[in-house]
Amino acid sequence: AVEAYTESLHVRSLPEDYILFSFHFRSISQLPRALLHIAQDAEASKLALHMTRGRWQQQWGPLPDEGHHIGSTGMEVIATLQDEQQWKPLVNALSGLFCASLNYMDETRSTRPKLAFQDPAGIVMHGLLPSETVCTENLTPFLKLLPCKNKAGIASLLSSRLFNTDFSSLFVEMQDGILEQRIELVIDRQRIINNKGQLEVPGSLPEYLLSCIDKPYNSDVTCFPADSRESQPWTLSQLFGKSIAGTCPVATETELLVDGVPHTFSDGSYDFNHHKQVDAALPPILAKRSLTSQGSSLHGKITLLLNNTGSKPVDVLYYSMLPWFLRPYLHTLISSNDSISQTSFTSAIDRQRPARLEIMLHALPGLTSVSFNIERTVLRYAEYPPDANRGFDIPGAYLRTGTYELRTTPALLSLPTPDFSMPYNVIILTCTVIALCFGSVFNLVSRRIV
Repeated sequence: AVEAYTESLHVRSLPEDYILFSFHFRSISQLPRALLHIAQDAEASKLALHMTRGRWQQQWGPLPDEGHHIGSTGMEVIATLQDEQQWKPLVNALSGLFCASLNYMDETRSTRPKLAFQDPAGIVMHGLLPSETVCTENLTPFLKLLPCKNKAGIASLLSSRLFNTDFSSLFVEMQDGILEQRIELVIDRQRIINNKGQLEVPGSLPEYLLSCIDKPYNSDVTCFPADSRESQPWTLSQLFGKSIAGTCPVATETELLVDGVPHTFSDGSYDFNHHKQVDAALPPILAKRSLTSQGSSLHGKITLLLNNTGSKPVDVLYYSMLPWFLRPYLHTLISSNDSISQTSFTSAIDRQRPARLEIMLHALPGLTSVSFNIERTVLRYAEYPPDANRGFDIPGAYLRTGTYELRTTPALLSLPTPDFSMPYNVIILTCTVIALCFGSVFNLVSRRIV
């Protein structure tokens, strides 16, 4: 195969003064040995890793690239293997390479989808860690996979400021001798410029950024932040803290697109009508999943609200992986308009595997709802995390219609929490009582009265 390396940066305006930066790096036959050896040892014909921080807001419009490269919040791994036993060594190796807790994707946090992520080349394994936080430790090994790292080319813009954004997604995929790396960033231009890119608590704004009014019915002068979007241009160095450091000598093609208009690759300021009103198009479907419980009872319900924004019915695949301590009752599965056409379900085994639910829906234009009852399980005291009172993260669901994909926001499940301080209280009380009793008795027995 012909060796090639291309990189591109697409900049697109979003509503409410947000800006989308899409970084795309593609390597053909020039694969890093660290990742190549991991895939070869696991006999993985396809390997995809998603690292997502934040969530995509609906007012921003459809997901970039139809959602193929944006995973669920946290960490997500999809791999096509020849043997299911290779899954554990694979995630252990990826955990060390990307400095993440992927080794916790054991058999209780991974499953084999039947309808989603189909690949005739082998067995598809899917794992999720919704509580894993994406940080600079994950960005550093990501950049090391690039030929020029972040020393030259478009990647020179990437630094720890990447995580001072409203949404960030890192994607790595290797298949058929091709390595694709993508980063999607959504930046609030006004906030970054006002705070000068610093992670700081917002303070009082300077006078030139305020708009004050004095009405006769109000004795005090009231000031609001001025709408200065039309008067403040921006540069890449303002948003990222540095400019593009030349071109990568290995790259065969470097592309910079601003709102779909190609520009010459150079450092500078580009005016792409950031002051205009941007109307985002509606995605094919909108989805929201909620988890409710009935008071102190262990029973609850999961409800999916699906909005078909088009004018024609569409087929939607719903796939959800539920932890073993959340038991779904399949006989309570109901949908509006009898929209369920196919169901695939694998029940959970306590402390061994999660539940897998896949549903094929025929969604009519408008709103479609799907719901089923669940039961929460009481855990052993040693199975609770250190922050047990916060709750347990339930992985987001995956939906697909045609070529468009999206993930729902992870849910937070509250379980009955034991009083972890009780053993210590009992020990302290017992020791105190024994010390007082022993001291008094020993004093009476051993004291000599003269």
